Amino acid sequence: MEEMNKRLIRSVTLNEVHSALFQMDPNTSPGPDDMTTGFFQKYWEVLGRDLTDAIQSFMFSGKLLKGVGICSAFKGLRQGDPLSPFLFLLCGEGLSTLLQQAEENRSIKGGIANIKRILELYGRASGQLINYAKSCCFSSSNTTAHVWDRLSQLLSIRRDTHLGNYLGLPTDLSQTRYKVFSYMKDGLRGKTDGWNEVFLNLAGKEVMLKSVALALPSYAMSCVKLPAKLCNELNVMMAKLWWGS
Repeated sequence: MEEMNKRLIRSVTLNEVHSALFQMDPNTSPGPDDMTTGFFQKYWEVLGRDLTDAIQSFMFSGKLLKGVGICSAFKGLRQGDPLSPFLFLLCGEGLSTLLQQAEENRSIKGGIANIKRILELYGRASGQLINYAKSCCFSSSNTTAHVWDRLSQLLSIRRDTHLGNYLGLPTDLSQTRYKVFSYMKDGLRGKTDGWNEVFLNLAGKEVMLKSVALALPSYAMSCVKLPAKLCNELNVMMAKLWWGS
């Protein structure tokens, strides 16, 4: 555990900063300094060392350096700042390293207590602690009640029969994607049934379809490839509204 802790809290290197930075979208929203991620990528040869020094300083002190190359300085990090996802990637690298090392040592095979220990170690070092009150234990139908209860006790979290939604999307994808995302049809049907009860001209229908109906599956489609059958059924429902009386 001591060796794992040393690897987690060691200073990040120039190559690690470079690797994490160039995995980020260059067109993300700029921070208070008006600099996007693409700016740091384009001028890496000039700002790479200063940026790495700023990250190292922040990781150990919680405060950024007064200046990063020619960039204006600010205190702390704010939501939307280009460095925010960058620091998240660096922290994620630490957790990934711990899990990979444990896998190489065969210390997590069948050992949920070891996984919990790794997560707690990562939490103490990074500050990203697990909220056990909002966590739940979920397993397949093949898991016996005794094993399920034992896992819940070891992890100190409640057991649940379903995972619910996260950011508006189902977290349990064990069933077919058509069945998992069929709730979109019910949502669209509820909308179109209400619109059919009032008179809408073509302009009104166009507004409703573009601003409401097409928005229902748009976020899910940006994350998951929906089945063609489901897409066709959604298209049919919208076409009926458009061509209906």
